Amino acid sequence: IGVVPQEGALFPHLDVLGNVAFGLEGPKAQQAQRVAELLDLVGMAGTERLRPQELSGGMQQRVAVARALSRRPDVVLLDEPFSALDAGLRDDVRADVLAAIRADGAAAMLVTHDQDEALSSADRVAVMRDGVIVQEGTPAEVYGSPVDLGVARFVGECVELPVVTTDDGALRTALGAVAGARGGRVAVLRPEELRFLLGPGAQDGAAATVLSVRYHGHDCLLDVALDDGTTVPVRTLGAAGVRPGDRGVLVSAVPARLLAT
Repeated sequence: IGVVPQEGALFPHLDVLGNVAFGLEGPKAQQAQRVAELLDLVGMAGTERLRPQELSGGMQQRVAVARALSRRPDVVLLDEPFSALDAGLRDDVRADVLAAIRADGAAAMLVTHDQDEALSSADRVAVMRDGVIVQEGTPAEVYGSPVDLGVARFVGECVELPVVTTDDGALRTALGAVAGARGGRVAVLRPEELRFLLGPGAQDGAAATVLSVRYHGHDCLLDVALDDGTTVPVRTLGAAGVRPGDRGVLVSAVPARLLAT
């Protein structure tokens, strides 16, 4: 088992070669060959003689991964190894590190409090609450089909809607039908599953007013108020084409999920 701690924890008295070769056995030439192979794998070729204090945070983490892989472990444990890096650097280092681990044939367990990191990095995700695994599955399963409201809130932003029972016994929200089992539950949608349509009129939907528009380039987040006072977030791809005060109808692209609290 190889371990990559949160801060890298490189040995300051050793250069990169010494750090990665630490724990290796056999002739020095064989060790140097394995180190060169690993440094190339993590994008650090040619840095053998540098000391940890000469490396950036991202470079130190790459060396720590190379050291963890040096003895060809079956499993690599990563304890929030990217949390101390700047956001832009974190994405690049994480992608390169995970690619290197896959290329070397090891399985990896990544511990993180960053939901985006978990969903974008993993083949499978486990959500732990109070020391118990409450859901395990692919990122799409955990995000799209959470087992309860707690998991839904933890892995992403939620829109929670009250549920009413119609005269024919069907369950509905202000935005339409509900999917899932009945009884004592909360209806949940994701902000990207909602659509705000300018102007009146929609078969399934609710009259609403745009309160604010936050443009992020790749997407836009609207705060929309229903006429009953409920405020919900709506995420659109690119610019939304609306302004605060615009009236329209809020509709759902999918049925709301009915989840246990």
